[in-house]
Amino acid sequence: MVHPVIEKVFLKVEPTFLDIDELKTLDGYTDLEIDAGNKIMIYPLWTSIGAVGLLGIMFSPDSMDENDSRNLQIYVNFAAIALANAKIVSRLEREAETDFLTGFFNKRTIRNILISELERASRYRLPLAVIFLDIDDFKAYNDTFGHVAGDVMVQKMAEIIKNSIRTVDIAGRFGGEEFVIILPGTDEEGAVAVAERIRKAIGNYPFPHRKVTASLGIALAKNNDSVESLLERADRALYQAKREGKNRCCSALS
Repeated sequence: MVHPVIEKVFLKVEPTFLDIDELKTLDGYTDLEIDAGNKIMIYPLWTSIGAVGLLGIMFSPDSMDENDSRNLQIYVNFAAIALANAKIVSRLEREAETDFLTGFFNKRTIRNILISELERASRYRLPLAVIFLDIDDFKAYNDTFGHVAGDVMVQKMAEIIKNSIRTVDIAGRFGGEEFVIILPGTDEEGAVAVAERIRKAIGNYPFPHRKVTASLGIALAKNNDSVESLLERADRALYQAKREGKNRCCSALS
């Protein structure tokens, strides 16, 4: 819900004088003090992408002439453009890091995160586990029920994974039907418990059309592991689960 004072400023579009009592209703301004005779002008920062913020200027009315007002408006316009550009850059960076369908980190970002987690695990001698998850018979599901149904299933799969892991765990979409889950500070027993929790949640979820299952491979980080070597072991464990009949979890033995 928009604060009434902020709504008032944006509705007027043009700069608005606010008194001290109005400003004190805003978060962070409860202790605001201004010198007697000074006023506060609030400028709404509008750009081509919409409203990006507010800029408040405190001044003495006697000290401002027409030229000062014109220069101030130029400064406000530059501030609005700078904020808009920052928002655009932030959005593009976020989009470059995430998978558009699930909101999970994408393959490149997961690899970069795993580099950092491997370094941290090695430095502090902490356990680190990785789970590789692959949806069973996903191609057949897509071919039979269509790509829209496949996308919906992938989105629901991401939701199940998110609800099955801790806030410190990191999930990413590695490919079409593949997901990677990074479990910092987790040993093999803990990783197996997480993998089984995810597997059972998927199997119990009432997906439309037919029952959906997943196979999961688990690997623990070793000394001098690289991202590639760790993921390769998790991938081998995943395909062991596939060979043994799918809808199961397997741990890498080496």
